[in-house]
Amino acid sequence: LSGTIAVLDGAACNYIFWDGAAGSLPGGVVPPMHGFWVQAVAASPSLTFANDSRVHSADNFKEDVENVLELKAITDVSTFNDRTFIRFREGTTNNYDNLYDARRLWGSSVAPQLFSYSSDNVELAINAFETPVDNEIITVGFRIDMNGEYTIIASGMESFDNSLPIYLEDIKENAIMNLREIQEYTFDYNMEDDPARFKIHFADPFGIHEIGDKIINVYAYGKDIYVNTPDVQGEIVVYNVMGQEITR
Repeated sequence: LSGTIAVLDGAACNYIFWDGAAGSLPGGVVPPMHGFWVQAVAASPSLTFANDSRVHSADNFKEDVENVLELKAITDVSTFNDRTFIRFREGTTNNYDNLYDARRLWGSSVAPQLFSYSSDNVELAINAFETPVDNEIITVGFRIDMNGEYTIIASGMESFDNSLPIYLEDIKENAIMNLREIQEYTFDYNMEDDPARFKIHFADPFGIHEIGDKIINVYAYGKDIYVNTPDVQGEIVVYNVMGQEITR
């Protein structure tokens, strides 16, 4: 069997998942009288529950897990929502791993569907990667059978090393936001949009590099921006506080 489990959340109109340590199923506890899904990855699988697997508690629990980014998509016209998780975990690869990754199960077509892609282009609800390397970029997909305005809410940035940058990029709008500073991003969606619209950067996407002992001064006066630069080649891009490109 694969290493993840899925349960249908009727209020969200989507599936929720657990990989043994992280996910949207609180504590990995399957509520009474609920069905659940696991994936068979070999012939003649078996699934056994021991008595000590039973939980007697009014409250589900959730442990703090390191290196887990949660993205939640919501709509302002219903309670429907969806969540996807990107995490870094030892022993995984950037391709689909059935012991660590959760394949996407599709909920209602009128509920937001949020997911990420493995390096071999598998759509995942929980996506476990190796420890991030320089400029790690993960593609995030979104789809719903309704045009409208939707919001992505990010959480879990504090579970990563404080020195690791985490940015969300909207390719369609050419917007980039620092998730450590701004946790919500609202966007207009059209059903004709490419689902692979977003990217998560675990690095500074602006590509700032060392330029030796050369000094560049940037300052504003009134409505003008002044850039004093030595004899170097490069590109100047101006963004507003929402991460949208103004001029280049």
